Amino acid sequence: MPTPSATHTVSTESDITIVGRVMDVSLSARLIMLTEPVEGFDAVALTGESELINADGGEARLQEIKPGMYVQASGKPGGSSALLARKVFILEAKPTSTSD
Repeated sequence: MPTPSATHTVSTESDITIVGRVMDVSLSARLIMLTEPVEGFDAVALTGESELINADGGEARLQEIKPGMYVQASGKPGGSSALLARKVFILEAKPTSTSD
């Protein structure tokens, strides 16, 4: 009797989510550099498919991200210690951890 195909759920297929403070932004390289590494990533790299979302939930532009802001980025590991982002949320303030 066949068993359910739970083997198709692989943890490496899940996006990694990090929250970091912005040190600088390179518009030409589409790169967000972080003030300090988060889970081994010191930058967030954007592709043509990356979504940028502002605090109100609307579409954002890379030009809106300034040093000192915080971003929450989800994606896959890329080269050179960068997270290859699928989604980047621009946060108005440093997030606080909540326990439910």
